[in-house]
Amino acid sequence: MTIHFPIVFMFAVPLFTLFTGNRAFELTVFHCLGVGIFFTPVAIGTGYYTWWLNYLAKPIRTIRISRSMA
Repeated sequence: MTIHFPIVFMFAVPLFTLFTGNRAFELTVFHCLGVGIFFTPVAIGTGYYTWWLNYLAKPIRTIRISRSMA
């Protein structure tokens, strides 16, 4: 569930700046960017924790491909 927060907040930044053109959204952009940066390590941590719980931290093919792309 936490993986969606950084993705949504990072997508909201260009949407607010490019498509609205309203200068009132500038503060909202900084808030979204800050919260997205804050939740990124949380999402990474919960991802590794879930991998440890479900797969006993074994390097399965899907995880190896995902880690090599990052």
